Amino acid sequence: MVPILVAEDCGNKDQNSQCAHSPTTLQLFVLLTSLVFLSIGASGVRPCSVPFGVDQFAHWSGARKDRALKVLFSWYYVSMGASAIISITLIVYLQDKLGWKIGFAISVAIMAFATFLNIVTSPIYIKMNPQKNTWLSLVQVIFTAIRNRHIQFPEAGNGMQYHNTGELEIVPSSKMRY
Repeated sequence: MVPILVAEDCGNKDQNSQCAHSPTTLQLFVLLTSLVFLSIGASGVRPCSVPFGVDQFAHWSGARKDRALKVLFSWYYVSMGASAIISITLIVYLQDKLGWKIGFAISVAIMAFATFLNIVTSPIYIKMNPQKNTWLSLVQVIFTAIRNRHIQFPEAGNGMQYHNTGELEIVPSSKMRY
């Protein structure tokens, strides 16, 4: 740990008393900067991991591809749920019983192993090139949102919010309503 970034220990005072020392500006800056980088990293990885996995089966077809995609999505969501459960329970338990340094070291070791595994297996991945310029698409979305900011939406309950496919109107099912 970096000693200057560690908050001062308030001791084991009773629940109603507060610590007399506030975090320093540097401590708050490092905390908020870390949260910003964490959110940027998470927003860059999570939406891209599923399409990247689907790209691995782009050259397959038919029932084999359908089965592989079902397995991919099943394992993806199982692993996301399991990782959330482990991080919320096991890592917190280890941090509580063995200390923050051990808990953080375990998290760092898992991330280092995952990064190593990703780098080693990278040559066997199928990497698809983007169909169009990502930055141009982003700028188009911004300009379209600005241009359409005054669009009036139909009132709820008049049926206009449902998709009309010609003669058949698709409406939500009422089976799961309370």
